[in-house]
Amino acid sequence: MIRDFHLSIGDICGDRTGLRVKVDDVDIYDRVHFTVIESAEENEDEVGEMSYAAFVRRFTRLGNLSAKGKAA
Repeated sequence: MIRDFHLSIGDICGDRTGLRVKVDDVDIYDRVHFTVIESAEENEDEVGEMSYAAFVRRFTRLGNLSAKGKAA
């Protein structure tokens, strides 16, 4: 699979609904594991996973937690 969008552990990504997530891992099966850091809904799961392709269709990279130090 050719990837134009490279994810790294610690990347902060968001979608148009206001959901913000931090990438925890991309496993050998191309599943992205993430933690929700900001959500518009109270009942959102705190952790999740989805396929790499689905993740890059839904989310836009906003930055990297390790590059910003202690980001909020």
